[in-house]
Amino acid sequence: MIHCITVANRHLYAAELGDLHQRRAECFIDERGWPLTRTAEGEFDAYDDAAAAYLVAFSPDRSVAAACRIRPTEGGGLIPDHFGHLVSDAERPLRVAGTYECTRYFCVPDMRGAAGLAARSAIHIALIEHMIDVGGDRLVGFVDLPLLTHLRRFSGLRIRPIGLPSAYDGGAMTIAFEIGVTAADLVETRQKLSQRGRQLFVAPPWIEGSTDPHDLASAVAGLASPETAGAVGEAIRMIAQRTGDRRMPLPVGTAA
Repeated sequence: MIHCITVANRHLYAAELGDLHQRRAECFIDERGWPLTRTAEGEFDAYDDAAAAYLVAFSPDRSVAAACRIRPTEGGGLIPDHFGHLVSDAERPLRVAGTYECTRYFCVPDMRGAAGLAARSAIHIALIEHMIDVGGDRLVGFVDLPLLTHLRRFSGLRIRPIGLPSAYDGGAMTIAFEIGVTAADLVETRQKLSQRGRQLFVAPPWIEGSTDPHDLASAVAGLASPETAGAVGEAIRMIAQRTGDRRMPLPVGTAA
């Protein structure tokens, strides 16, 4: 399952977030040479804040295998603040409610190519599931131009360019795009990627910090087949109400 780490459940993922930021430094600074901020804790920017959510695929040893950051852009974001020129004036503004950006998407070397297909497919489905969960209606990103064709052919996502390519850092070309995030897109992406059930796991914020979220996700996955997901979700709602926290998102649920 793909873990969704938010400000509400980060207390369960201290080590995992540390690993994520170190992996980001390795990918974007060491490998790609981007001029980003690096600290002893890894790579961070101004958008690793309380509004950010991280979708993370883990390896069997529980190290970070692939991840991305999703964040609302209503109050600003990496794309509207620094790459707004990539978006055509004919497109809807980015600084509006319901619009989110997907940035800092990476896979560790061992998860690139065929070896990481399952993890990447799960993340792509989880992107749409998360957007539906939070009520978002638009998800944007940007990518090096040579990768756009690959995304459109193999990601399973509905990708639509929203501007013309533009050069950045050393002459490389990048392009902005929009990902389809409707319920119909979710059904289609699951079919394309041969994934039947929900991929996204959101650990409830009322879980104590001593709880292992990986064990919890495994237990939920074992219980929540597509046929039983609704019942499991309702049980979790009841537990949340008894503990006095009704704000938690469902860790499992039926297909939207």
